[in-house]
Amino acid sequence: MKIDDLGLRFLGGRGGDLLPVHLGLNQLERLLSHLVLELLRVEVVIGGLVDQLDREGEVGLVDVAFFKGQLEAIEAGLAAAMVAGAPADGERATDLAEEARQHIDRWFYRCSHSMHSGLADMYTADERFKANYEKRGEGLAEYVATAIKANQARQEA
Repeated sequence: MKIDDLGLRFLGGRGGDLLPVHLGLNQLERLLSHLVLELLRVEVVIGGLVDQLDREGEVGLVDVAFFKGQLEAIEAGLAAAMVAGAPADGERATDLAEEARQHIDRWFYRCSHSMHSGLADMYTADERFKANYEKRGEGLAEYVATAIKANQARQEA
């Protein structure tokens, strides 16, 4: 059997009959990636499950430490860039803004560049979100918002 001739059986049709499905390796990889992402989204989004898993000391499909570590690295990177004097609309900050957008897209919901720019407005307008960034450094919320908007402009150019 060639690896590109994978034959799988999936529930489908009437009454949950098993139907043969033949997938190439690339198709199988895309299918599995999609299924894992959907399972992760369901597990994370419903009822703040990440916080619940953390409080209960349980780990399901989502590795809470990994999730929080990614977020921490992005936010710390943005704070370090600001402190180092890197321009908010420069490559370093916009690359980190793109990582932040992808983090939201991966763990929570589809987050387009325009949606991310809308979130950037919220990061500066809503005191709760602003405080989250400002605890790392005064002016960080505005810096992040500028980087996000510059990232959108860069993607649209």
